Amino acid sequence: MVRGPDGPPGAVSDESMSYWDTVIRAADSIRALTFELAAHVMQGQSHAEKLRISLVETYLQPLTRLWELRGHSTDVARRLARLHLAVARGLVFDYLITGDEAARSTSGSRRSRLDRHRR
Repeated sequence: MVRGPDGPPGAVSDESMSYWDTVIRAADSIRALTFELAAHVMQGQSHAEKLRISLVETYLQPLTRLWELRGHSTDVARRLARLHLAVARGLVFDYLITGDEAARSTSGSRRSRLDRHRR
């Protein structure tokens, strides 16, 4: 669970990195299937319609909460969450294509540091 502003310094960023590692492990386990299923949703294929919610809302809800805990209004938090999700997806895509673990780790760490400065 994400700690609120009362938590120790860096707690939200630690949670962010933990979340990032979980997302990468999940994507790594199913590799191209993640993006193939997303393509099915974008193409409007009926068997993939329910994925529209799980591929977006499942991630936006906890990310929105993370930004709310940092003191942002729900509206601003939701926009930051969408940006956060877009950056994370780009990094996942890059990692799945290149397999470059060092670059993935460095990028995730830099993204986390950026998150810390957005208060």
